[in-house]
Amino acid sequence: MENEPKPRGWMARLSLWQRGFLIVGSLFTMGVVWAATLPTVPATDTPTNNSVVASEETKTFSEQVAILHDSTTINDSSLAQGTTQIRQAGKDGEKTITYEVKIQDGVEMSRKVVAEEITIQPVSEIKALGTKAPVSTNAPNGTYKNVDGDIIQSPYHAPSAPAGASAQCGDGTYSFSAHRQGTCSHHGGVARWL
Repeated sequence: MENEPKPRGWMARLSLWQRGFLIVGSLFTMGVVWAATLPTVPATDTPTNNSVVASEETKTFSEQVAILHDSTTINDSSLAQGTTQIRQAGKDGEKTITYEVKIQDGVEMSRKVVAEEITIQPVSEIKALGTKAPVSTNAPNGTYKNVDGDIIQSPYHAPSAPAGASAQCGDGTYSFSAHRQGTCSHHGGVARWL
């Protein structure tokens, strides 16, 4: 390195970094591609006027989220088979979720749940499904309307219990009553429940 020529004139006033930049720029202009490591300028601990300081902040916010209600179906022998009836309407609930959000330069960097509280409990929907056997169209003794307004076959004699019969009366007829009260009242009372 002792035999290296010393720069003269205006070149002597340039730093080593500036000289390297000038040489690389000249070579690039001439179309020479050169991969070299230029000397690095040591970093200083003191921020300069053009350095950017990231803004960071932590915010908390809450949001309301729906809790979907569930649905339950129960069998009901007082309803005609296959029919449904809503016994209790379902209603969605609500919960409040509180988050802690870290924001850097206006951009959300992370989000963490810090609290979760149910503010409105959901209400389950209850649906009744009818299981009562349909009235036979073959009603030998005719039909009658019960207290619920349903058409029921009148009691009649049969060799065995017909489909849908609820009791065998004292006179041997089979009743199709939907309620126990008054069943077989004009047929000698209930001999046995089916």
